[in-house]
Formats: sequence, structure tokens, C-alpha cells
Amino acid sequence: MSPEQTASFPSLLTYHWMQPMMTKGYNKESGIERCDLYSLTAENQAENSLKGFNRDWERKLTAWHSG
Repeated sequence: MSPEQTASFPSLLTYHWMQPMMTKGYNKESGIERCDLYSLTAENQAENSLKGFNRDWERKLTAWHSG
């Protein structure tokens, strides 16, 4: 689970919730690896983002063609 899900508003604004991962990447000689990354929330996964994008894109195209 990503700490972003439980982060406070100020932590979200300043990306402080990412500090543990950034520190780990800084301290590791190889940098951040895939296994160090947090899991994405459902809303941030490409499949779900694409659905919203396509919905909004179709709405804009329809408005543009009818206007």
C-alpha cells in the first residue's frame, strides 16, 4: 500500500510521503529498483486512468463537432 493513501494534506502538497522511498534510493548504490516502488492505487493505474481520459476525450470531441 502506498503511503500516499494515508498521507495528510500538507504531506501530499509537499510530497513528504515519498521521503522514505527517496531516502532508500539515495542510500542504495543501484538507486531505486522496481521492488522499492509502492503499489499504485486503483485510480492511478493506467487502465483506470485511460477510461477517464477516453470518456473526457469523447465528451470534448462531441462538443467540438456539435459546436
